[in-house]
Amino acid sequence: IYIIGGVGDRQYYSDVWVLDLSCRTWTQLDIGGQQPQGRFSHSAVVANSDVAIYGG
Repeated sequence: IYIIGGVGDRQYYSDVWVLDLSCRTWTQLDIGGQQPQGRFSHSAVVANSDVAIYGG
């Protein structure tokens, strides 16, 4: 499970987290390069090794 962005404390986030279901631990990913602007209420899709984020 991947979590991209979000909102809290009057702030939009652009960080990326992944949940390892086998050990139930969250890890923040270092995505490198240019990060998208912080966002919430968006959708994302994975195609091959690319992630496209819509809206937010």
